[in-house]
Amino acid sequence: MKQLGQWPCFDFGFNLHDQMTLWSVTKTLKPATLSFLAPAIDEELTINEIRKNAMLVIADMFKDLDEYLKQHIGLFDDEFEPRAFGDNFQKAGTSTILIEAGGYQTDFEKQEIRKYYFASILSGLISIASKTYKKQDLKNYFSIPKKRRFYLSKMGNCFKKS
Repeated sequence: MKQLGQWPCFDFGFNLHDQMTLWSVTKTLKPATLSFLAPAIDEELTINEIRKNAMLVIADMFKDLDEYLKQHIGLFDDEFEPRAFGDNFQKAGTSTILIEAGGYQTDFEKQEIRKYYFASILSGLISIASKTYKKQDLKNYFSIPKKRRFYLSKMGNCFKKS
């Protein structure tokens, strides 16, 4: 799209992903059922108004969902990736909200996860439409626990940390 000169610019965009179940929330053994990110716009991880708005919407989403997914929501690493779709949309001027659907208990078909995924999108849309994100504090975004690679796979009667 960029090469064709058709790089659209919207106020907000959702970048939706399905992530492997290899991720857990920091300081827990719980899987990262949902992971959020306001992608970086450069290697310095600059927070301009566009990225800040995405961060505030995510803080609103976390506030809404944390009670249902206690310790199952993580913040994805915000290292800049110049080839990433979300990073480029954010850089082009669209406040981009990345949502990753991970693992949840024994929901291997991700049926339960889809409900939380939908709820997160709905929460984000409500935050944007009602502008409640503007009342959020940026520190609430940074207080979302990070996610990390930590997987427990059942092998017989034991668990193996990968």
